[in-house]
Amino acid sequence: MGHKLGEDKEMQLSSSISKMLPQQSAASQPPEVAASVPIKDQIGVKLQALYTEVVNEPIPEHLLELMRKLDQTDRET
Repeated sequence: MGHKLGEDKEMQLSSSISKMLPQQSAASQPPEVAASVPIKDQIGVKLQALYTEVVNEPIPEHLLELMRKLDQTDRET
């Protein structure tokens, strides 16, 4: 089951990245638009937004429970 969850997360991440990338090539855009913002800058901004979104996701409850158990085990030893 954990493996499936990982695959789902990977598909979500892949989908998010593909949505962030420009859908048109620079050649199909007017020259002033294509030249105004380099593609690497556009990708950088989008990746930073994705990173921020992932960092701000809540920690899954099963991981919090595992951390609690490990913390308690450390205190008992």
